[in-house]
Amino acid sequence: MYGTFFLVILVGVFTAKTSAVPVVWIIVLGAALVTGGGFAGYTCLTSLSATIAHKGRAQASSLFLASSFSGSAVFGLVGSRVLTDAGWA
Repeated sequence: MYGTFFLVILVGVFTAKTSAVPVVWIIVLGAALVTGGGFAGYTCLTSLSATIAHKGRAQASSLFLASSFSGSAVFGLVGSRVLTDAGWA
């Protein structure tokens, strides 16, 4: 079930990347599929973390959210530094 959201993200990426002609609506469709699949998967994983925990379900869910946000902040910072040093910004 959770693999479905990953599949939607992959379809979105391939839709945006494999178009021979860069038509705007194909790029928008790919971006929408990636975004929608990501949000749907994130929602399912948040509820799954609370479902798996036998005790402290609220704490398990908040720990998942805190680690997720911290990880994305760290990887965003590191990624932006790498891209800036590579001359992309």
